[in-house]
Amino acid sequence: MTHLLDIDDLTKMDIDSILKLATELKQSHIDGNVPSLLHGKTLSMLFEKPSTRTRVSFEVGMNMLGGDAITFDLSQLQLSRGETLSDTTKSLSLYVDAILARVTDHSLLEQLSLTSTIPIINGLSDKSHPCQALADLLTIHENFGNFDVQAAWVGDGNNVANSFARACSIMGIDLVMATPKGYELSPETLSKIESSGISFSATNDPSKAVSEADVVYTDT
Repeated sequence: MTHLLDIDDLTKMDIDSILKLATELKQSHIDGNVPSLLHGKTLSMLFEKPSTRTRVSFEVGMNMLGGDAITFDLSQLQLSRGETLSDTTKSLSLYVDAILARVTDHSLLEQLSLTSTIPIINGLSDKSHPCQALADLLTIHENFGNFDVQAAWVGDGNNVANSFARACSIMGIDLVMATPKGYELSPETLSKIESSGISFSATNDPSKAVSEADVVYTDT
């Protein structure tokens, strides 16, 4: 069973394959000939937090590829009446083909993955946002044709920053992170990046971070 809880669940080869397929599907949409790769498949989307772009992109994507998406607020499920997370996950696994979950606590995704018999996809947690990182990598590749670039991050060392930084380290993108004091990347993420072999530095000075950047990324 393959889950996508964090960008670390993917290898460089995995990401290369995903971006290649995404590029082909994007072109097929432009050409007006999108293949129905997900015909007969249903995605259940569970939202504990509000969402606009994540929800719309997955709903539209499923529809364009011939599949269906069902959206729930977690408060609408039997969890609100005392049913265990394990039982809810097992029940959903009987009806749908994958579950996307947007949650406040990453540990909830980990619990889902332990009992689910279908793939669990992280639609954002307090720890990471792997789908956003994949979209960011696609944008960089579309604009430069490769990953031989220097990226700069300006903003909090938050969930999006964690995933973007790890994505850069996996794909070999040099990175400078500018975060406010007290809002740096997590020690776990920093350790992984520093051992990856990319050129990496951290600062509290946004101007320094962007001075030689090809790509500037900001988030709040």
